[in-house]
Amino acid sequence: MLLWRELYRLPTAVHPYASYDALPSELVRITTQTCRDFYKKNFTPKNATIVIGGDIDADASRKAIDRAFGSWKGPEVTPPTFAEAMPPERLKILLADRPKSAQSDIYVGSLGPSRKDDLWTAIKVANQILGGGVSGRLFLDVREKRSLAYNTRSSVGEVAAARCRSLRTLGRRRPRPVSPCRRSSRI
Repeated sequence: MLLWRELYRLPTAVHPYASYDALPSELVRITTQTCRDFYKKNFTPKNATIVIGGDIDADASRKAIDRAFGSWKGPEVTPPTFAEAMPPERLKILLADRPKSAQSDIYVGSLGPSRKDDLWTAIKVANQILGGGVSGRLFLDVREKRSLAYNTRSSVGEVAAARCRSLRTLGRRRPRPVSPCRRSSRI
C-alpha cells in the first residue's frame, strides 16, 4: 500500500513496514532450502508463545504441553533491528491516479506513539470516538449529516516493532460528473 510505504520509508527506506508485498524478483530467490533455513532460525521455543483457552485444568495443560513440546530445541533468536520511522518534514499529498475506478478512497495517515507509550490508551479511546463505527464522529458528520461519503472510519494500527500508524478514511464514494457551474478554476 502506497500509504504504508510512505509512512515508514524515512529515514532509511529499509523499514520492514515500508514494503507491503514481495516483488517477483524477490519471490524467484525463495527456495525450499531458504524456507527451511528461515524456519530453523526463527521457529524455536525461545521465539514462541503457547496459548491455551477454555475450561481447562492448569496442571493437565502443563503436562500436555510438556509431552508435546518438551523435547523442542532451538537457538536464541536475535530480533531484527532497523531505524525508527520518522515523520516527513512537511505535508505530502500522494495521488494514485486510476481514472476508470468505480470509486475513490481518501486516506490521511500519520505516525503515532508505540504501544508502550503512556499515550497509547488515550489514542485508542480518541480513535473510537472519531471513527469507531456508526457512532463515530466521522460517520455521523461526513456520512449521515452531510452525505459526502458512504464509508468513513479511522483506525490506529498496532504494529509489532515501530510507532503505530494512524489512518482516517475520509470517504469512499463513487465519482460523479461535476456540473460546469460547480467546477473551480482554482488549483
